Amino acid sequence: CYICLTWTLTVVAIVPNFFVGSLQYDPRIYSCTFAQTVSTSYTITVVVVHFIVPLSIVTFCYLRIWILVIQVKHRVRQDCKQKIRA
Repeated sequence: CYICLTWTLTVVAIVPNFFVGSLQYDPRIYSCTFAQTVSTSYTITVVVVHFIVPLSIVTFCYLRIWILVIQVKHRVRQDCKQKIRA
């Protein structure tokens, strides 16, 4: 289910790029490159939505996992100390 959601969101995120730019040859780098025909605010929005938001979500999730691991580690240490004393 999450895999389908991931692919769906990816397609939804990519579709607007088909309508806001084109591929053009850039002689400076001898290659085709994506030339956007939209405003700077659109570019900033895309960067925020496609990079900053996912990075924030991943960072939050990893921090929660890290905190959970530390809590479990402390519980295990306390249990070991109590068993040694008993």
